[in-house]
Amino acid sequence: MDTKKWPVFAQVLIALGCIGSLISVVGGFAQSNIMVIIFGLAGLAIYWNVYRFKKWALIGLNILLSLNMALSLIAIFSQRGIVPVFIISLCLPILLLFYFNSSSIRQLF
Repeated sequence: MDTKKWPVFAQVLIALGCIGSLISVVGGFAQSNIMVIIFGLAGLAIYWNVYRFKKWALIGLNILLSLNMALSLIAIFSQRGIVPVFIISLCLPILLLFYFNSSSIRQLF
């Protein structure tokens, strides 16, 4: 029997990631945007498998968050002014990357 358990804070972050990915999928269908749908489905699959302690999903999460940061940077530099939403959308993946790559979380895998 596997006795690994997620800290409560990690469980909340994973749940929020799943909810955000689900919202992306629904929004992608509403806007008929295939890229948003694909990223949302990938996010759902990755967050679910991170919760199940799959090593590949942690790597996938790092890639997904890095892509999110890159797209946020593009959005920031393509605007005439700095929009606070884009700054927040850049800071959140950075914080998630640091948290999920901390030694206490990595040793769970």
